Amino acid sequence: MKTIFITSFHSFISKNILDTDALKILSRQEDLKIIIFVPSHKKDFFNKYYKLGNVIFEGINIRKITNSKINTLFSRISFLLIDSHYLWYKKRERLEKSKSLRGYLKYFFEIFFTKFFSNLRIINKIFRFLDFHFSQKNFFKKYFDIFHPDLIFATDIFNDIDAALLREAKYNKIFTVGMVRSWDNAYSKGLLRILPDKVIVNNETVKEEMQILDNVKGKDVFIAGLPQFDNHFSKGWMSREKFFRKIDLDPSKKLILFAPAGNLLSDTDWQICQILKNALDKKLLPSNLQFLVRNHPGHPASFEKFTSDKNFIIETPGVKFEQESIKDTELSPEDIQHLADSIYYSELVIYVASSIGIDTLVFNKPQIIIDFDGWENKPYIDSVRKYHNEDHMKKLINTGGVRVVKNPEELIFWINKYLENPKIDEVGRKRMMRQQLWKLDGKSGERIAQFILGQI
Repeated sequence: MKTIFITSFHSFISKNILDTDALKILSRQEDLKIIIFVPSHKKDFFNKYYKLGNVIFEGINIRKITNSKINTLFSRISFLLIDSHYLWYKKRERLEKSKSLRGYLKYFFEIFFTKFFSNLRIINKIFRFLDFHFSQKNFFKKYFDIFHPDLIFATDIFNDIDAALLREAKYNKIFTVGMVRSWDNAYSKGLLRILPDKVIVNNETVKEEMQILDNVKGKDVFIAGLPQFDNHFSKGWMSREKFFRKIDLDPSKKLILFAPAGNLLSDTDWQICQILKNALDKKLLPSNLQFLVRNHPGHPASFEKFTSDKNFIIETPGVKFEQESIKDTELSPEDIQHLADSIYYSELVIYVASSIGIDTLVFNKPQIIIDFDGWENKPYIDSVRKYHNEDHMKKLINTGGVRVVKNPEELIFWINKYLENPKIDEVGRKRMMRQQLWKLDGKSGERIAQFILGQI
């Protein structure tokens, strides 16, 4: 009997791994025991939705790791060792909140440190050496002693909790496989603190980023694709009539999906909805349109100022958790399927700073990025414009498969153009597909499972 440890400390792991063939295939191995570590306050959720025969969920008190001062120190340093647009504007945002002598000195020191030390292999090696030897290595000790794992599969290698498990595995000389959870992680999560023995990525783009930014050797990177889309090939769609009844909209009308930025990123999402509603009222858009506004599950936007009507349905997906000061969300299998149905029945998708554009690619639907702040003229550092200059977003936008609109007039223009001819920008969308989806063949989860089994 072999034993694998798997992590699930980010809400997207449910759709990336647990709801895919990756876990299903592993769970069917009679000589394999699977221990999945989850936040302790979510253990019942995972047992409800994802419990399989040889799968055991272990609840972890993540505060012991996140509250560790030495862990926090090395985590902060890691963010100074990657030079990206995202990490630059996060420093600038902190300066805007503290325009004092101390604030300016800290800002310029961090900028200098990043420009001088990032992308230097010797500095990365020194940092990782110090991190490994001085960070705590006994958070998971009792589980190593009880289960004696043969392999560690960290599903979110930039996460500090996953890093803690990888560190202990390395200390105990146990083979490790890590996965890059999302397309933006190489640029937004700091330097990879612990190098796994093997790394699984979605596509060639992320593989190249891991090699350049994090010194991962190409021979140690396995490209699998995006397993969360495999179910689109095996599961049918809810009927149009049933789906529209579910969301309380009219199946005879066309649907547009809007994914707002959410309250952490913007306070003008409601204005975008109001602009769309006003355009409908003034007949600048076809009268047979209706909008499904899908909030981010973790940080929904506020629409208290928006005067809604029957043509706008606002929803916030996910199962909510609150424990002490922790507020978190997980996606159930129903939430995951609902997103797929929502895009499938939409004519086009509009979004602000969201990965929903990649989900939209699966269905080859037109997509529009909102690059303005409603009716407001915000400075760049406070504007949604800065999000679309992030390194990963620029790569996506440069394919020519998505329209970036700078004002309400452009937004209305491109909605009408795409409704008239959804094949506009299809060539660019195919470039986006090659860049982001790699292989869309329904076998990504299978590839991940077989790769892990091969390593064992």
